[in-house]
Amino acid sequence: MNDKLLEPELKKIKININKFVEHVEDYLNSNSVKCNQSDSEFIRFISKQIIFLKMICFDKELDVYRISLISDFYFLMNSILENQIRYIFLNKRSIIENYIRLIKKIENGRVTINAFEGLSDNKYENYLDKNYYSFLKSQYSEACEYIHGGEKWQESLVEDYLSCLKNNSNIGEGFKNKNSFYKNFYKSISILNRMMLIEHSYNMISYFHRKGDIIKYLQEEKYHSLYVNLKE
Repeated sequence: MNDKLLEPELKKIKININKFVEHVEDYLNSNSVKCNQSDSEFIRFISKQIIFLKMICFDKELDVYRISLISDFYFLMNSILENQIRYIFLNKRSIIENYIRLIKKIENGRVTINAFEGLSDNKYENYLDKNYYSFLKSQYSEACEYIHGGEKWQESLVEDYLSCLKNNSNIGEGFKNKNSFYKNFYKSISILNRMMLIEHSYNMISYFHRKGDIIKYLQEEKYHSLYVNLKE
């Protein structure tokens, strides 16, 4: 197949994503919510992950988690745009757990300590960033702390309550550092996507056969390089 035959498909994907980003930006503007460049980039990133997940499929017992991930990404984006801090971390935790279910092929739905520790398997070390496991663990622990309590809930009752409410002001107002959250989230998804590629390489290579340009657009260069490496 000539890669040029895939150009209409890639163009359609780009149009779909651009329309989605513009629609969300227009909606925010109509509600007097300021959306800056980093927010738009985050919306675009989320849309790429959703399109990517819609292009793949797993066995019936696991595919429910792929579908759940699509929902998680939508709800994470929405909770960020509405400044619902607790729900941001609830959705982030759900995303990490659903990736783990897919990566470790957990059919019963439970993500145990053993399942999480399984992410430190030696087979990932040659393909992933240094200290990837400790990074993922810290991101997961942070999300759990916001959800279940800990230092994040030691502020005043008013501040605790406001963090649970919809707040139509500047996006990310409840974060200490919104751009740091975005950066860490991008890194987490990069690692988890590559782990999923390693564990399901046969299916992934099949779904994206001769679709290198689409891979490059939806995912980062590290993912594409790993895809090419595993395919050879």
